[in-house]
Amino acid sequence: MGHRKAFWAAFLLVTVMSASCGTILGLDDYHAVMKCMDGVHDEKETDVDCGGADCMKCPPGKKCALNADCENANCTMSVCAP
Repeated sequence: MGHRKAFWAAFLLVTVMSASCGTILGLDDYHAVMKCMDGVHDEKETDVDCGGADCMKCPPGKKCALNADCENANCTMSVCAP
């Protein structure tokens, strides 16, 4: 995804999140969303663009540290199990 498309996707996501939560999300929230969409395994993620406190849960086959990192809440031997 190009940088411009990634920017607008993140902007839309932050806007929807803030509307659904009833709060205005700030610049820190925007940066957290962008880090979860950058194609890089960042320090707060358990795998590339997933897991951890800030990103979406990881699909099966991705790395995990806790059950909470996985879509199906099943972290087995540091991998999200199917």
